[in-house]
Amino acid sequence: MNKIEIFSAGCPFCEEAVEKIKKQACSDCEVTILNIFDEENLSYAKKMGVKRLPAMTTNQQLSPCCRCDDLELKL
Repeated sequence: MNKIEIFSAGCPFCEEAVEKIKKQACSDCEVTILNIFDEENLSYAKKMGVKRLPAMTTNQQLSPCCRCDDLELKL
């Protein structure tokens, strides 16, 4: 089973990404939405290297499309 985590701020762009990812996820995938306005989720997002939203991890690895090394998350 793959574990997919989506970091979201709840904005329209994030919500659109969430819906697209849910539609494309396999039947064996566990999809979790993590709102970064929750302190625990924000801390986890920083630990995972999230620097922009929406962002996604698969099996606790930040997806290559979500990496942006020249940005700093300022929340």
